[in-house]
Amino acid sequence: MNEGWIMLISMVMFLLGFWIGRRVGLDEGFHKGLKQAPLEIKRRSLEEGECVICGITKNFQDCAGKL
Repeated sequence: MNEGWIMLISMVMFLLGFWIGRRVGLDEGFHKGLKQAPLEIKRRSLEEGECVICGITKNFQDCAGKL
């Protein structure tokens, strides 16, 4: 009987730890994506020579500077 309770408590603790770790990881990934997106847009705009948002090729650095 004791072995059953130990297994049940162990499984609950494992699942709780997994759930907490997953939530923390998802939140960290979301915040990292928010920080990375403007940099990626600026990089692509500079590489392609035009604004990837609006398509302006002339003076696109003015547009990229607003991001």
